[in-house]
Amino acid sequence: MKKGCNSIEMDDMYVVNEDITKVSERIVTHYLNALYENDIDAMMSNYTNKSILITLVKTYKGLKEIREFMSELAKHFSHDNTVLILDKMIFENEVAYIVWHAHSPIFSISMASETFFIKEEKIIKHTFIGQLSNDSFVV
Repeated sequence: MKKGCNSIEMDDMYVVNEDITKVSERIVTHYLNALYENDIDAMMSNYTNKSILITLVKTYKGLKEIREFMSELAKHFSHDNTVLILDKMIFENEVAYIVWHAHSPIFSISMASETFFIKEEKIIKHTFIGQLSNDSFVV
């Protein structure tokens, strides 16, 4: 078995799963693309009913509550000419950390930071903080 990989053995077949870090990168990239495209269903496909999302104001538990937050967040990305810039992305096994900022003709998020904990190809824990350019926070 390769270091950092999971393996499954079945009779004469030997299957090596994706490296855990690559899985985390794929899940977070999918989330970011869905956020940018304003695709709530695609964003939500990364979560389970046991997932939690912690923000400055509230902890969201389960799909229904997380969808409420994502719907509000997506409103900031629903206009043409939005630019989202990734400042930092770090992946370490099942943990991912990103820092980004975004702007459009009607808003500017001067800084956002998110941490993701991924298990079985789903986001199980997620933290988020985002600051609008007027010093208020995205909540």
